[in-house]
Amino acid sequence: MSNLINSITDLVTPDLLTKAAGHFGESEASINKGIGALVPTILGGLTSKSNDTSAFGKVFDSISGTDHGGILSNLGSFLGPNASANSGASSLISAAMGSGSKLDGALGLLGKFAGISKGTATGLLGFVGPLVTGFLGKLVSSKGLGALGLAKLLKSQSGNIFGAIPSGIGSALGLSAPAAAVAGAAKAGGSFMKWLAPIALIGAVAFGGWYFLSDGAKDKVSSTMSKAVEGTKAVGGAVVDKTKDVGSAVVDKTKAVGGAVVDGTKAVGGAVADGAEAVADKTASLFTKELSCGKTITGNGNGIEQQLVTFIDSDEAISKGKWFNFDRLVFATGSSKLDQEKSGEQLTNLVSIMSCYPNATVKIGGYTDNTGSASGNKKLSAKRAKAVEAALVAAGIDTKRIETEGFGSEFPACPANDTDECKAQNRRIALSLRSK
Repeated sequence: MSNLINSITDLVTPDLLTKAAGHFGESEASINKGIGALVPTILGGLTSKSNDTSAFGKVFDSISGTDHGGILSNLGSFLGPNASANSGASSLISAAMGSGSKLDGALGLLGKFAGISKGTATGLLGFVGPLVTGFLGKLVSSKGLGALGLAKLLKSQSGNIFGAIPSGIGSALGLSAPAAAVAGAAKAGGSFMKWLAPIALIGAVAFGGWYFLSDGAKDKVSSTMSKAVEGTKAVGGAVVDKTKDVGSAVVDKTKAVGGAVVDGTKAVGGAVADGAEAVADKTASLFTKELSCGKTITGNGNGIEQQLVTFIDSDEAISKGKWFNFDRLVFATGSSKLDQEKSGEQLTNLVSIMSCYPNATVKIGGYTDNTGSASGNKKLSAKRAKAVEAALVAAGIDTKRIETEGFGSEFPACPANDTDECKAQNRRIALSLRSK
């Protein structure tokens, strides 16, 4: 099962986000951040009740009895403080987050976290409640899940869910992962699970064959890890669309290295492709490092993660001309819609790096080849850079630490722009460190 948080926030399209921001009179980044906090909070509230047969049974009844199709096709109609009352979501919100002073206090904290007013936080709950209800209702219907099946699913993603709830909000609501949930839960902020032990759920579900990250080899490059634990690719609920594509760096005729964008073909070795899936080179070594704050990141050998951390830790001076290319970002062809499933791990790594190096500030640049109009390319590149910023902000990074710019076809990595391979080098997203 894919990450629940991402699957739900993916339903919030850019147009819907713009509408919500206009409705509440808040910035899109703040609304995005609020949604990214509310989704895991509601899921956490439900998960915490998954061992209570009676309470969870009532929750399940409210979810399974909703008109999920009507809800999901009319999400825009649920903007406002009382919107959830007509969706069947009010009982789910009450079960997940309680009521009265407890809920009031949590919404106040959420407002501070997202940079929105308490009134907006309350109104946003009226939108996110139906969003979660509609998604879970559709999931239950399409998968044929009963109350027990839904409870097991929530428990299986407990680490990701509770790791994405902003600090203070979960404790204000008295939320905690159920005892039978996955051991070794991911740390708050989206850090990777380092250990996952076999656990017993109802019916004795065995988990085996996991590859473990070495807890002692802090700078060791691993070439054998082949499987990341599901759920570690969350980016704090960033609003993204499940589409395919984009990136940055160099390709030759047989292998893409460092993140090139290739139209209509598969890219190998960390590259990303317009309209095609990015396929990791199985023979390439991986870079694994435990940062000083305890977060562990894993990326491609000599990918942006390794280059960025090495540079921050060095004595080398900051230079505005020094850029690092992302090598695992995926957008939709000709679009600024990020594919969270394929881009999430690299974005999570960047969130971890910026969290562990709080003095670091960055500039994100978007680039295209020379196909199409110059103005259109500049707009697309700017939107893609903004999409990366939005994902980082949704994960808790202060927007003041990030600036973006779309350069279009300017500053090509391959000035000739005359072959597919050359053009691929020019379609990229890059990052420049401005302080460290």
